[in-house]
Amino acid sequence: MSVLCQGKRILITGALGFLGKALWLRLQRDNTIIPAGPYYDLMDYRTCRSITYGVDYVFHFANRMGGIKYIVDNGPEVMLNNSLANANLIKASVENKVKRFFFPSSFCVYRQTLQTGVGIHELAEDTDAIPADPDTYYGWEKIFTEKMLEAFSKKMQVRIARFVSIYGPGNHYKGGKEKVIPALCRKVAEAKDGDEIEVFGDGTQIRSFCYIDDCLDAIIAIMEGDYDKPLNVDGPDSATVSAITNMVIEASGKQLKIKYVPTEVKGVDFRMASIFKIKHLLGWKPEIKLKEGIQKTYEWVEREIKK
Repeated sequence: MSVLCQGKRILITGALGFLGKALWLRLQRDNTIIPAGPYYDLMDYRTCRSITYGVDYVFHFANRMGGIKYIVDNGPEVMLNNSLANANLIKASVENKVKRFFFPSSFCVYRQTLQTGVGIHELAEDTDAIPADPDTYYGWEKIFTEKMLEAFSKKMQVRIARFVSIYGPGNHYKGGKEKVIPALCRKVAEAKDGDEIEVFGDGTQIRSFCYIDDCLDAIIAIMEGDYDKPLNVDGPDSATVSAITNMVIEASGKQLKIKYVPTEVKGVDFRMASIFKIKHLLGWKPEIKLKEGIQKTYEWVEREIKK
């Protein structure tokens, strides 16, 4: 029987968000889950002390985040709010003797110079993040929290995943915080046959994505494993934004034109993570191919829009 199916008392912050809610639904049958949604102010240390009392495991998904435009436009607030909440929850967890703490870090911690121009390659945990030079304040907040957890690792067991974009049904698809795939799904679902949709950038950016079900399997594998350093979590394939857009259009069955907007925020040239380490150490590998995941996500977004 797995560690997470032995009646543990588990706190999931951000339990109404995409990842937090998905994990809550996955684990709630076999455990006592304490879901902490946005009504908990994690910048208040007393709140953090209260919700971590008597808890065995913490999954900390509460943070301000979104697509590249959101985290660029809201960099100061993202860095300040997330850093304060992270510090409070980590300190409270240590003081309340939480056994194990899971932190969802990000591919955004990797050096921006390694994601630009020629020499495209998958970035690796041990060589490509330190010395640090992330391209956003969101990335700086993540690498800072990784190091803070490292500092506390003698007092509490820590587990860290560096996620590349996670997507799937339940993802934000409107409101300004949506990422590439759900945003494209919304645009295509709202378009009429023959319409034109706008895509930020020139379409040549290369991205990889991990489907939500694969991601949940990775989270559980990391939390149950003995490895306490960051591990990349990525999908099985990558594609240009242009190719991804065409996959979404194909999933819709529509005939649409694409207008690229190079002047809008597009992020780095490519984002792909090496998953050699998590495969080797924990035996995890992603199963859902990008085309299949996009089909599932598009169908969900289309149903939501029609409600």
